[in-house]
Amino acid sequence: MQILKNHPFGRRQMVMAILCSLGASALNAQTADAQTTTNQILTIMERLNGTTPNTLVEQQDGSAAPLASLIDRPMLVNFWASWCPPCIHELPALQVLDTALNNDGMAVLLIGIDRKPPPFGVQFLADHDITIPRSVHEISGQLAREMGIKAMPTSFFVAADGGLIGKIEGPLDWQDSQIIRDVKAILSA
Repeated sequence: MQILKNHPFGRRQMVMAILCSLGASALNAQTADAQTTTNQILTIMERLNGTTPNTLVEQQDGSAAPLASLIDRPMLVNFWASWCPPCIHELPALQVLDTALNNDGMAVLLIGIDRKPPPFGVQFLADHDITIPRSVHEISGQLAREMGIKAMPTSFFVAADGGLIGKIEGPLDWQDSQIIRDVKAILSA
C-alpha cells in the first residue's frame, strides 16, 4: 500500500487502473467466446432506461455545455481516463468506429474524466493521434456518479433524443467489423 500512497496519480486512480486491467482480461476472454454469435454486443450489454443527464462538461474550446445538449444523433459515449491502460488501448479502435459511424449519421463521443484541467485531456488525445471531434471532459466526477460508472472504460449507447439504450463496462475491440455492425444496429433501432 505504500506504493499506492506515494504514487502521483493517487490511491483511487491506481486501484481503478489495476481493476481496469483485471477487467480487461476477463472481458477479452468473454468477447473471444462471443465471436461466434451474430450480435455479440447484446450478450455483454446491460440494457438501460432513462436519459442522458444535463451535467455540464467542458468542450475542447473551453466552453461548458450540458451533456444532454451534445447528443444530437445516435452515439456511443465512451468514458476514459489517462490512468486507465484499457481506456488508452481502445482509443484507436474508437477512432475507427467513429469514422464508420459518421457514414451513417452516428458518432462517438469521448468523455475524459481525469481530475486535471481539460487541456490535459486534449493534449493527451493529440499525443495519441486521436482526432475524434466530439471529445469533452468532466473532472468533478459528478457525471460518472450520475451515470453509475463502476469500471473503466465504460461505454453507453445513446439514442438521438438522449435516451439511454445500454452500457458496456470494460474495453472492447470497437474496430472489429462485426462489432461495428452491431453498434450500428443497436444505435439505429
